[in-house]
Amino acid sequence: MTHAWQRRRAPAPGTSTQAGAQASSSASSETDALVEAELTLVRRVCSGDEAAFEQIFRGYYTRLVSFACTNVGSQALAEEMVQEVFLQIWMRREQWVVERSLAAYLFRSVRNRILNARRTLRLETAYATDAARTTEVELSGSSDGELHEAEIGAALAHAIALLPERPRQVFLLSRRQGLTYGEIADVLGIALKTVEMHMGRALAQLRVSLGEWRHP
Repeated sequence: MTHAWQRRRAPAPGTSTQAGAQASSSASSETDALVEAELTLVRRVCSGDEAAFEQIFRGYYTRLVSFACTNVGSQALAEEMVQEVFLQIWMRREQWVVERSLAAYLFRSVRNRILNARRTLRLETAYATDAARTTEVELSGSSDGELHEAEIGAALAHAIALLPERPRQVFLLSRRQGLTYGEIADVLGIALKTVEMHMGRALAQLRVSLGEWRHP
């Protein structure tokens, strides 16, 4: 049987300290529940459950390809890398171990393949170039509002590409892939405080780079 995975390529402040604490506790509980649900899927995959594997694949494939593509500059290569990660997981499912976050495990696995590809092929990200080229193609016939929005998007893409590598990785994993700081620390193999430092550095540099686009 051929499977789909084989075919496919800040909240407002609370009105009181107590309300804020309750909201934080609720969010933490939801995160813990999600982590546990995913670890249950992992255990099912280890026992050969194809439906569980398919669920993980469908849930993460697009995000992982997007992450890889921003680093290797090729959609086809990004899809190949992600598919290889999932293929290895399935082939070695009986020995598969995820200790904490499934998201961190998968993004770290893709990142390792990117680093290997860079070492052998010397690939560089083409994120800003591709974004600018796409914007130019789509500008024809756009209204003034659409033109302004496209210009801002291109400026943001260029500003992100100019960030130092580690702050850029942290920023994209957080804002584009939705990973928590803890998961980012796990993916990149750095301390939580270091993640916070790199995010602060990225945001500061982006504010400077995009100064002319900020509302007065």
